[in-house]
Amino acid sequence: MKTTITGLIVIILIFACSLQASNPVKQDKTRPLAVYQVGSAKVIVWENIGKYGPWKNFEIERIYLKEDKWFTSNSFNQSELLELKVAIDIAIEKEIAKIQNSDQGQKQN
Repeated sequence: MKTTITGLIVIILIFACSLQASNPVKQDKTRPLAVYQVGSAKVIVWENIGKYGPWKNFEIERIYLKEDKWFTSNSFNQSELLELKVAIDIAIEKEIAKIQNSDQGQKQN
């Protein structure tokens, strides 16, 4: 279980490093599967469908308002980093619970 959690955190952090800072907020037609927000830090869960079935992708971002326009960034100061940690912890807890509930449902059938 610790390996799964550690792997999930590593994936999230690698993805965060690849994001471009200070992007204007995207207006996409698809909706995320889940959003976990603490303060200005967000963990966004996307579900994708591939030829081998569905899989999830996790995106982290900081949102901020500048001159009446919302922006996102992958840069966090010290207090925002603590908010991000809590948001990641919540996302891990909820997403693992979903997997466990799904596994229990399949065992009962």
